[in-house]
Amino acid sequence: MGAAFGVLIVFTSNIGFDFYSVILNRIIIVGVTFMAMQTLDNYIIQPSIYSDKIRAHPLEIFVVILVGAKVYGMVGMVLAIPVFIILRAIAKVFFSHIRAVQKITNED
Repeated sequence: MGAAFGVLIVFTSNIGFDFYSVILNRIIIVGVTFMAMQTLDNYIIQPSIYSDKIRAHPLEIFVVILVGAKVYGMVGMVLAIPVFIILRAIAKVFFSHIRAVQKITNED
């Protein structure tokens, strides 16, 4: 939606220019910029921020979000991290004697 708004701004602010020589080039630049920034944010910045806050590896966060998206779509992506935190806390309390749970919850 942000990219659509950016393209709309480019289109309306350059309405007097030729479409194919000026406007189309600027729309492509804005679209590519939005795609690059969205990709950077989704795959680098957000997993790093989430991993710092909940003390998990960024790859672990990335996988949790992907699984949430695959299972429940957009709602799953939103709920993936809170559900993961709750399940990890439950596992830490009730299953702390299991070696795999110790590794996931950073117990030594």
